[in-house]
Amino acid sequence: MEYAELSTGGGTTLNYAQRKAGDVNGDGEINAVDATLILNYYSEVSTGNKITFPDFISANT
Repeated sequence: MEYAELSTGGGTTLNYAQRKAGDVNGDGEINAVDATLILNYYSEVSTGNKITFPDFISANT
């Protein structure tokens, strides 16, 4: 829901730590790129890949 609000120009209710966690690629924004990375990681681990999230992000950004 937060992503949808941000995508349409709304404000955020996230605190600093939550915003930092949501910006998974570290570009300073929470956007579709972050959402895609999270969904791709979910797909990887759902099919048995044991990669850690930080390793996945490093390999895909």
